[in-house]
Amino acid sequence: GERIEVCGIGTVCVEKECRGKGYMRDIMEAILNEMKEKKTPISVLGGRRQRYEYYGYTPSGICSNFYFNYDNAKHVFSKDQEATYTFIVPDGSEKESFEKCLELYEKRPAYIERTAEGFYDCLCNCRSKPILIYKNGELDGYASVSKDMSGINEYEISDNSDSCRMLKDFMFAFDLKGVSARQIFHFERGD
Repeated sequence: GERIEVCGIGTVCVEKECRGKGYMRDIMEAILNEMKEKKTPISVLGGRRQRYEYYGYTPSGICSNFYFNYDNAKHVFSKDQEATYTFIVPDGSEKESFEKCLELYEKRPAYIERTAEGFYDCLCNCRSKPILIYKNGELDGYASVSKDMSGINEYEISDNSDSCRMLKDFMFAFDLKGVSARQIFHFERGD
């Protein structure tokens, strides 16, 4: 229930043709200077450890990358190919759906505040695109996925204990041999 001012830095990237010109360093220094001016007590950065340690960041949190493939699905769900989850790639006009997804996101025990207006844009970061996740025809969550659909950078569904089923259905829906799912924060979920 406590509110702490935190600055989150993620997906700092520079287009390939602009690399080696110091743009990323300029971006990072501008962000760090802004945080110092605002006296931000905590900042969180997701990225490659060696790249950001010289800015003073040290590893302190958990970020897991799970890979779920056809063999996992076969052993967990046997021959059950029936889909519980379906997926829609939105065009950004689904304001009400994204407001519901933001509400789901904000039920996490800890989260970075996002505005309703900017939630869709946050899910479009770093060459990713958002998808809406439906369970038995009802909106159940969202994900930010790579352009080729093989990686899920962020997701939230109403019952995270059903993640394997969602990943199985995602994999089959997009004809993938496997999918990599990354979760930055892990929380104990009580009954």
